[in-house]
Amino acid sequence: MFANRFAHLLALVLLVAPFGRAEVASAQPAEGDTPHLGSHATSNKDAFRGVVTERCIVCHERPMVEEAVRTERLGAMKQHLVEQGVPLSEGEKQVLGTFWGEPMRQKQKPDVEGPTVTEADYHQFRQILQSRCTGCHTLERVERAMAGQRSYEAVIQEMVQRGAVLSEREKTILRRFWGRDTPGRR
Repeated sequence: MFANRFAHLLALVLLVAPFGRAEVASAQPAEGDTPHLGSHATSNKDAFRGVVTERCIVCHERPMVEEAVRTERLGAMKQHLVEQGVPLSEGEKQVLGTFWGEPMRQKQKPDVEGPTVTEADYHQFRQILQSRCTGCHTLERVERAMAGQRSYEAVIQEMVQRGAVLSEREKTILRRFWGRDTPGRR
């Protein structure tokens, strides 16, 4: 778990370093231009760091984020971002000056079968994935974990330890779909 937190922090350094270190190439805007980081316009270092801070605090505690800004292990952070499937916008990729592979692919919704799962259950399940999981991970990575590579209990426990907040209703819905290839199958 420490390694995961460290790697996430290192990812933060990758995001902040291009604007705070002379030896790292960064895309400096032309006079009057406003560069964009995802959906957030950034006109100076403070605004950029503000966006990074907001984005990182979704998953990490503020002291950890602040420590990451002070570290210089950029390679490990970059590697961890890729390994953990952290979704990056095109703007973030451009700022990093790195190509991160294919964009996140959305799988088509499987047919809902069987009496134990309804279409409404499936819709709630997908909403939970989008609102709680894809802020830090690609949907593909989450679905891979749910398909049986990791147990429900282990993943939920780890996420809660990292600061994720899931209601009992959300946990129940996630558990209902855990380990299924398609909703409705046991």
